[in-house]
Amino acid sequence: RHFFYDNDLAIDYDENDSVEFIEFLGGIEGTLHPVIYGKPVFESNADELFEILKQHNNGKIDDSENGYSYSFIETSVGIYRTSTHESIQHDIEDMKADGVYDQEYVDEELKKANHWATIGIGKKNY
Repeated sequence: RHFFYDNDLAIDYDENDSVEFIEFLGGIEGTLHPVIYGKPVFESNADELFEILKQHNNGKIDDSENGYSYSFIETSVGIYRTSTHESIQHDIEDMKADGVYDQEYVDEELKKANHWATIGIGKKNY
């Protein structure tokens, strides 16, 4: 794996030094702003981009990460985020139970849940 653009881009190579996976890692705050199917990846709403990727995939989706990441098997595209709305709700419940509530933390986590942090595309069957 090689990193470029202040670690906002990673490229994985196979044993023959051929590119097998390219991943944009910077998220909404990064310096790179990839576009897929005409939509800006990191600036778009996470649910809207998921639906677009789902439509283009037209097949199996690996959703085993409970909303944190998805792998679109037919198109070899993967997306990841660090928070989900469900995880934030759990955090809010924990904070309230502990008698401490941090709105700034909640706002930051909501931003993370509403936007993808990474997107990658690989060779078929990567």
